[in-house]
Amino acid sequence: MNFSNKTWLVLLVAGFLGGTFGGWWYRGLSLPKDTNPTAVAVDAEAVAEERARVKAGASITGTNQGGSRSAEELESPVYPAEQNLRQLLSEQQFWDATNFYYQQVRDDAAMRVALRPTIDSYLKDCRQNCEPGAFLDLVDAWLATFYDDVPVLVQLAEFQEDQGQPEAAANTLLLARTYAMTVDQQLAAQQARDRLTRRTDNRLEEEGGWIELLGYYDFLASIDFTKPRFELRRALLYRRLGEDARALRLLNRLQADDDGRDPQLSMTIDRYLSETPSSELMEENPVEAFPSAVPLEKYGTGFLVKVTFNERDTVRLLVDTGASITALTPGSFRKLYRPDVSLLGTQLFKTASGYTRGDIYSAASVSLGEERIDGTTLAVLDRLEMGDVDGLLGMNVLRHFKFEIDRVGLVMHLERR
Repeated sequence: MNFSNKTWLVLLVAGFLGGTFGGWWYRGLSLPKDTNPTAVAVDAEAVAEERARVKAGASITGTNQGGSRSAEELESPVYPAEQNLRQLLSEQQFWDATNFYYQQVRDDAAMRVALRPTIDSYLKDCRQNCEPGAFLDLVDAWLATFYDDVPVLVQLAEFQEDQGQPEAAANTLLLARTYAMTVDQQLAAQQARDRLTRRTDNRLEEEGGWIELLGYYDFLASIDFTKPRFELRRALLYRRLGEDARALRLLNRLQADDDGRDPQLSMTIDRYLSETPSSELMEENPVEAFPSAVPLEKYGTGFLVKVTFNERDTVRLLVDTGASITALTPGSFRKLYRPDVSLLGTQLFKTASGYTRGDIYSAASVSLGEERIDGTTLAVLDRLEMGDVDGLLGMNVLRHFKFEIDRVGLVMHLERR
């Protein structure tokens, strides 16, 4: 998923962002002239308190914050800087705004108290009122520097949810939890995940989207961002879709791992296990149970599979249950018969090297062997480079199948849900 020249590196897989700080890109930054500082409402008392802590040698929490200025500089007005930041944001000069904020906070850590509310307020308003591309531009610029900014990651996840990408949102919140350095930040990331899951569950249940809902819970499990109650819901979705053996295995595991601290959960697990006929406890033979099979090719620690788009273009994709969406390299995408694909929009996606923008397309069909899915989505990463591999096979396709990978025989066994 890529876009502007300023968008950073790529490699779509569930991984962790890397980032570098530095002032080399401040060259050529021009700022608007300061206007009347009294026109901007800033909590001067809070700034004064923060500066007092800085002068006393106290640490400042946050990302990319430098040391303090001299006593004389600490007494200088903060209002012009706050107005400059507002003007840059209002003109959607997001990279300059990010640079300016970084420079101000680097030179005087107490400036964060004055300037950060402006960033948070504008970001929230832009998510609701800007064109999607403008919001992505701002987040793209911000995370390129403040890559571990938990509040911004939470807002990005909400945007991804609004755009119909709950798995991408979950991936972002997993990253937010990874970077959370305080108890409050960790709690914020977990609460955001729970809100996302509740809303996704309610929406898809109302729509009868049981396969999509199971795919969402499968994805949470694949990225290790689940919890026992989510796993119980996943087991019940397996039962709803007739996958009783999988449901039983999951329920038995939940019972074995149950620590008893949630009595209601313990009772519910026991009840569902007791309602299961003993004949369903028979061990499932994965090879004999699946009607279809496609050959795999070993690729490092993973596997490649041939996938056909629109019944005419075959590509080799890396099977990646940690990828929220199937993705192609630009070169592979250019080879497709593109009249059968249409642009749906743009999104930010978490990659091994950071966040990157990408175009999302609809495809008429995608096929694995003899199994075909009509109407699916794929993403194109401008800077995705995978050698002779065409891209990644993500959960938006895999969720439509029960599948098992035979690592010895190099075969993926499939059954359509």
